[in-house]
Amino acid sequence: MATRLLHCGRNRGTPLLRVNVIGWRRQLATISPSSVRSPKKPLSHELEAAARPDRTGVTTLPASWYRSDNFKLSQLEKRAIFARSWFFTTVTSEFKKKGDYRVFDFAGLSMFLVKGHDGEIRAFHNVCRHRAYPLRTQEAGCSGVISCGYHAWTFDLNGNLMKAPHFNDVDKKANGLYPVHLHITPGGLIFVNLEASETPSVSFEEYFPGLETLLDGFDLKRYELYKAREFIGDFNWKTRIDGFQECYHCHVAHKSLSKSFDIKNYAVRNHPNYTQHIALASPSSAKDAYGNSDALFLYLYPSGAINCFKNGWQRSFSSPIDSGRTRISMEYYVDPDLSEQEKADFVQSFYQVFEEDCALCTNTQRSLDAGVYAKGVLHPVHESGVIVQAYQSRTKELVLKHAALEESLGRELNPASRADQNSFAQSPEDSLCARLEQREW
Repeated sequence: MATRLLHCGRNRGTPLLRVNVIGWRRQLATISPSSVRSPKKPLSHELEAAARPDRTGVTTLPASWYRSDNFKLSQLEKRAIFARSWFFTTVTSEFKKKGDYRVFDFAGLSMFLVKGHDGEIRAFHNVCRHRAYPLRTQEAGCSGVISCGYHAWTFDLNGNLMKAPHFNDVDKKANGLYPVHLHITPGGLIFVNLEASETPSVSFEEYFPGLETLLDGFDLKRYELYKAREFIGDFNWKTRIDGFQECYHCHVAHKSLSKSFDIKNYAVRNHPNYTQHIALASPSSAKDAYGNSDALFLYLYPSGAINCFKNGWQRSFSSPIDSGRTRISMEYYVDPDLSEQEKADFVQSFYQVFEEDCALCTNTQRSLDAGVYAKGVLHPVHESGVIVQAYQSRTKELVLKHAALEESLGRELNPASRADQNSFAQSPEDSLCARLEQREW
């Protein structure tokens, strides 16, 4: 699988991509009765419910939470959010042969999935237990063993240490790969959690209640991976999610897209840790907004998305590189029965909207970094997806709670760290960096 890396940053000359959005109109036009079921209610009821009194006068996160130079907050978010969240990766149908593997990165936390000789898919941190070299340096591939390219320590597909050259007395049982928590849905969707604890602090079912039911209507395993792309954006990861979580800007910034539907027929339905977006092609469809549909748009906290249509589906993830840069990965899965032109049209239908969003994020980040703007007020209805527990409220809660916990402990606490699980005795050098940070002399 080849991934094309593009850059959408401050030095923008020619547009990143320039295509029409006929494809989007076609995709939105497919929203008709099908198999995705939720309690039926008119869209107007959902909009009214969104305008609750407690959402009036709600403000954005402070500009300081987005600043490109706010390295400490970026690292705190990594520990408070990304080290303990559930992430969607791919589908089981991508692992056709024993030894097939895929690598994923979540805020610098690299892990990989691999299909074992027993046919089971397992997940491991992408780090050798010897000297921390990444075990998988390619995005995907197939290999019967897991061999480190630094000192040739070799592990089997179950993560057990098999061989350490010229190191016969090494404790193999104590030096197996670090496992990653795994959840595979009945439909074959693979989710992971990077916490070091024996069991995650929040189970998949608690984290994404009802999500499997929403996805049941789409047989995502039958689609094949057609194209994968990555982009580096010069903006904070939250700058991108702010825009993704509302369509208040669509009629201004996405003029071609907004012709496909009326903003009055756009709404979000919020769940714990995820949001369902509804974009209807015509007012007549509104009565079935939460009945049956051939399309599904999902935001998955903290920064993932799944967009499903008849012809295919898209996975995207915004991974913070640092406080001012975000790596955006996008994968497109298509119906194998489509013609090559239809497959290309499906992928291109996403591109112009992404370019427009990229420009919005880049320019917004410039202003956030300038230091003039402090915070703004959010629309109680059209920006309810930004306000709710599935995004900004959740982010504030997790970050502030984790900051208070670290303050009480007097040290950083990384839920993904295995520092407390090794057999080495603690020594003065282990706490030196923490002491430097706190200036304890």
